Amino acid sequence: IFKIFKKMCEHENVPFIGSPLRPFQIMGLLETRNLRHKRVILADVNEGILPSDDINDPLMPHGLRKILKLPTYESRLEIYRYYFNRILKTSEFVELLYVKNAEKERSRFIEQLLWEGEKRGNQMGKHGYKIKEIKFDIAVKESKTKAIKKDEKIIDLLHSFEYSYSSIDLYMHCPYRFYLEKIQKLKEEEDVEEEFDNRDIGIFMHKALEYLFKDKEFIDVLKKNKETKDIRHFIAMYMERAFKETMGEKTGEKLILFETANMAVENYILNFAKVVNERFSVISTEGMLLGNILLENREIKLKGIVDRIDKFDNRIIINDYKTGSTPKTPKNKKIYKLDMSNLDRMVIKDAFPSIQLPLYVYLYNQGHPDYDFESIDAQLIMLRKKNFKDVTVSFFNKEIEDRRAFIEEKFVPVLRFLIGEILNKDIDFTADKSDSGYCGFCPYRGLCR
Repeated sequence: IFKIFKKMCEHENVPFIGSPLRPFQIMGLLETRNLRHKRVILADVNEGILPSDDINDPLMPHGLRKILKLPTYESRLEIYRYYFNRILKTSEFVELLYVKNAEKERSRFIEQLLWEGEKRGNQMGKHGYKIKEIKFDIAVKESKTKAIKKDEKIIDLLHSFEYSYSSIDLYMHCPYRFYLEKIQKLKEEEDVEEEFDNRDIGIFMHKALEYLFKDKEFIDVLKKNKETKDIRHFIAMYMERAFKETMGEKTGEKLILFETANMAVENYILNFAKVVNERFSVISTEGMLLGNILLENREIKLKGIVDRIDKFDNRIIINDYKTGSTPKTPKNKKIYKLDMSNLDRMVIKDAFPSIQLPLYVYLYNQGHPDYDFESIDAQLIMLRKKNFKDVTVSFFNKEIEDRRAFIEEKFVPVLRFLIGEILNKDIDFTADKSDSGYCGFCPYRGLCR
């Protein structure tokens, strides 16, 4: 009923109320009947407006209207054509305005006028009417960039934080968003229409993998048995359990999601089993790494929650599962080109899309000094990738010859610079609008306008 009401309202016109004693009048086309004017300006003489392109009637089909001899679209078209031509013949001066662009075309009434003019002159392009193109240079005034000053209360709060990679990444990409999320504690608006979103999918897959690598019997199967059917048994059991706990029943779209996720986890685990040997062990799942960094003789707390930490022989591998498609890892070639004496947040952001992996390496070494940087690595596990070579994305690669020098001379100064800027009272929390893609997915983008 509401749709019918809305459709009928679209045909209603609200006239401007004017006085016939005044020289300037605004009226609709049908209001001009039985009136003569000296000068007329017709606006929006575009197809779809004059005449209207509203052909369909939600209440009665066109064919039935014709049979019952009720007004149809064709009859309305003729009425508009009549009043349009009447204005042209009874007015001394007429201007027809229309929008010309790729999306709009001028009205058929104008096309008919030009065609008849060309026929009278017996020459194409010579219609006797004057067409003038008017261009408007519209300068969009940029709104003031949002900036929040730091008072003593905010500074004290910032000093009390335990900084994770996600909070530092957040500041690096947009200080204003960091302020809204971490200081003001604003929450993203929940979409009540969606049953689940990407975060729910990530939680479900993380939980299933956590259950798998906590199970000692499963680890033994990976190391010794390696039978595909046994591995699949564990995967199916824990995928079912994690799905029920996080997503509910497997129905409709959720069933498709489950099967897709199950294939992704199977692909990773079965390929991972090929590289596992007797010397492999899982140190922790969903473990907490704690550490600190000195900044102006003040200890700033750091933390990280790691999906899984493995040990291969005497090597430590820190793993983080990703259900997205694009890995965010440091661009080591750009990092080596950074001018460490003249750092800037925008330049750092380009070289470090995320500080997650180097921060994990730094924190693990700080908590376990017996393991030097040469024996620690961190990697992303891209669960959506089919090729196992693309599944694991390591932080340390051939571009980094000296791991300790890289962490201490490149990463630590960058980390100290970013946290120092967060704590600097003279640097405002300013909105960063340089990345339209990042801003497009920001839940607080409405507050920047």
